[in-house]
Amino acid sequence: TEALCTAVATEQPTNLSVRLLLFDLAFRAGKLPAMERILEELYQIERGGPLWHYGTAVKLAVLAREQGKTELYGKARQHLHEAQI
Repeated sequence: TEALCTAVATEQPTNLSVRLLLFDLAFRAGKLPAMERILEELYQIERGGPLWHYGTAVKLAVLAREQGKTELYGKARQHLHEAQI
């Protein structure tokens, strides 16, 4: 699935749906570097839009859990708020 989605993402550089699927796959697999790479692509497409904010919130929650940095949960909530607007 990941290889096929990556191929589609390469062919369709502004396809948000395939990037969301790739982000979800990376999240489920615990691949933080892949999540960060996809977030960079989302930012290039959306310029800090709601999907980028949502993905950033997910990434920060993962980091907070893995590293025990509870202050990151507050930052994640801020990004969720921005995604909602």
